[in-house]
Amino acid sequence: MVFTEFFQQFPVKVLTVALLIILIVYFIRKFIKLFFDKTSFLDEKREETLMHFSNQVTRVVGLAFFFIYVLSHFFDFGKILTSSVVLASAWQ
Repeated sequence: MVFTEFFQQFPVKVLTVALLIILIVYFIRKFIKLFFDKTSFLDEKREETLMHFSNQVTRVVGLAFFFIYVLSHFFDFGKILTSSVVLASAWQ
C-alpha cells in the first residue's frame, strides 16, 4: 500500500516520466546510429549530418513531450486543443 502511494505523488510521477523519456530517446538514438553504421547507401558526411539532425529532433520531441506532460497537470489541453482547432478553421 505504501509503495503505490509513493508513485501517486506528483514529483515521483514527473521523475518517472522524465526517466522514461530519457530512456526512450537514448534507445532511438542508438537505433539510428546502429542503422547508419550497418548501411552505406549515403556518403559519410551526409550520414553524420542526418545523425546529428535526428539527435536534435529526438531531443526536442522528448522535451516537448515532457513539458506537455507536466503542463497537463495544470491545464486542460482538451479545451485548448479544441479552441485552437476552431480558431484555425475560422481563420481559413
